[in-house]
Amino acid sequence: MDGGPVGMGLAPLAVLPGYQRRGIGAALVERGLAVLRERGCPFVLLYGHPGYYPRFGFERGSAHGLRSHLGEVPDDAFMALVRDEAAMAGVRGVVRHRHEIDDTMD
Repeated sequence: MDGGPVGMGLAPLAVLPGYQRRGIGAALVERGLAVLRERGCPFVLLYGHPGYYPRFGFERGSAHGLRSHLGEVPDDAFMALVRDEAAMAGVRGVVRHRHEIDDTMD
């Protein structure tokens, strides 16, 4: 995707078991997405549980022609939320992270 639109990643989140099912996780996701919407981010990517994130509009990245450069990631766990279809028109390929993110994954 060199030269393509720049999206953002929604970082992994977790809620301690004793505090789950109180809407904390949903509030964190919604706030993060609101900030990215305010900043005009055309798409948001994440690695996450395929049973949780679709409620926020996330779909498999592959449904948009996007693949993670981390080959071992299950297809249904690499997800995208496309906010600006026009900006994403014709964009396909392997998504690479900034080196700062990749360095933390080693």
